[in-house]
Amino acid sequence: MSLVTSKGKVLWANPNYSYREQYQVSRDAPSFFEEEEPALGRIASSFAKTLVSDILEAY
Repeated sequence: MSLVTSKGKVLWANPNYSYREQYQVSRDAPSFFEEEEPALGRIASSFAKTLVSDILEAY
């Protein structure tokens, strides 16, 4: 993963960066699909916060 300017300058890079999060999945199909979008939103938000924190710590 890398953060690159529009001119191609690499501001931050970490080829081994990974993010993992645990969450529960409903076994009931209708509930599963109702919860899928909110769960993805929570994971994306958590990922973004972690990524920004990691980038700032590198400076």
